[in-house]
Amino acid sequence: MRRPAGRPVSTVQDQATQIDPSPFLLALQDGLNAHVSARAAVDFACAHLGRQLGVDSVGLVELEPDRFVGYVASEWLSGSLPSMRGRHAVDVYGPERLAALNRNEPMVVTDVGEVFARQTAVLSAFAEIGVAGFVETPLVFERTLRGWLYVSSTRPRRWSDQDLLLINETARRTWHAAERARAEERLREKEARLQAVLDQVPVGVILAAIPDGQLLLYNKASAAIMGHDMLGQVLPDYGSYGGVHPDGRPYAAEEYPTARAVLRRETIIDEPLRYRRPDGEMIDLSVSATAIDTPYDSYALCTFSDETSYLAALERARLLNGELSHRIKNLLATIQAISAQTFGTSPLRQTFENRLAALSDAHDLITSTGWSGGLAALVRTALEPFMASGRIAIEGCPVLLNDAQAVPFALALHELATNAAKYGALSAQGGQVDVSWTVQTAEQDRLVFCWRESGGPLVVAPKRRGFGSRMIERSLAGELKGEVTLAFEPTGVVCTIQALLPRPGQARS
Repeated sequence: MRRPAGRPVSTVQDQATQIDPSPFLLALQDGLNAHVSARAAVDFACAHLGRQLGVDSVGLVELEPDRFVGYVASEWLSGSLPSMRGRHAVDVYGPERLAALNRNEPMVVTDVGEVFARQTAVLSAFAEIGVAGFVETPLVFERTLRGWLYVSSTRPRRWSDQDLLLINETARRTWHAAERARAEERLREKEARLQAVLDQVPVGVILAAIPDGQLLLYNKASAAIMGHDMLGQVLPDYGSYGGVHPDGRPYAAEEYPTARAVLRRETIIDEPLRYRRPDGEMIDLSVSATAIDTPYDSYALCTFSDETSYLAALERARLLNGELSHRIKNLLATIQAISAQTFGTSPLRQTFENRLAALSDAHDLITSTGWSGGLAALVRTALEPFMASGRIAIEGCPVLLNDAQAVPFALALHELATNAAKYGALSAQGGQVDVSWTVQTAEQDRLVFCWRESGGPLVVAPKRRGFGSRMIERSLAGELKGEVTLAFEPTGVVCTIQALLPRPGQARS
């Protein structure tokens, strides 16, 4: 190895012995490969080199990002020098030395007293730690000094070419091994963090390689839902899982959503899948899968959840709703029979039964659409008995109502139409009723509904509010959480309803 030019060499006895370096380097490489952590690899290399050369200390300095401080994490000591572990200012032992290292030149010093004879502060620094001779091999990568390996002696020493060869090879191989080990440690840390996060997710998550379908990762929820660890490790093994078609046929390996994402790059969203667990229990899964491409590899990501309890609850709710609907119809029929006995031939009987019929029609509408219905359908259903005259105009955008909104709306429409037929616009030949609504979108959707009568008899505001007016104003305002205005204008009654509507994905109250 070439010695740096211009370095003074004292007349001291050569302490190095010429030996074959191959066994040393082979043992060094084997030792570096055997250690999985960067710290352990560097510790081994320092000890291996120190014993081979018979020196007093070997260590590795790593420059910190500011490049003014070096950190010694690994060193080997024979027992005659103090430990240098920790942080140190990099220029304490001479600016010329640091400049040479930055130029990627090894610092070979046979005798500190001769080389730094005129640098009192440097001599004092070396004397304090007891170093009389040393070699420092720079670790330069991408034209940047990252640190150096140092070998120190308590006595002046003439460093042979073989010494320098072993020091240089140890520095180079150790740094590469440490960098590789650090990269693997960072990768393991990332994988551990990812696994820890995934294990907290309540749905199953599987990551499979493309194109062989090898299962690379799965979380605890996957094993808990499926009742076992992942059985198949590559695509043909998927057939060992328990997917079952509706007709009872088991899934073929290539039919699973994960396999289709691997083979055909399909994107599957919330696909139902019947699954037989090892204990024989049949469960209902909702499965999603998609292909993911990265700059390095391609994967299929599959997520799934156990929907068995949810679907069972939906079925129970469907049965309960059917039973409730049947009981409500029986109750309405009973109320109608009681009204006939109570009112007899009184005119109030017809009014009451009409209101009861409107309530029944609204109930039929909302139960037939899963407890929600369109406002347009509700308006036409409630006003059906009055539509024959052709004097009711209906116009509005699509709006969905839930059951809490639909029932009071139906009753209010029936009340408005009945009053219009008796006293208002529908009681006169040229009368007209305009029903319209819009949705104003701002921070939240707001329904603005308007019932407007025109062309009927002159309207005089009543001196007191009747049951119908109170029902419209109080019931609608309460159920819709909005405002209801009932105006008796001379040209005709105007009823304005404003209510907040939940947006898609928001729960309806």
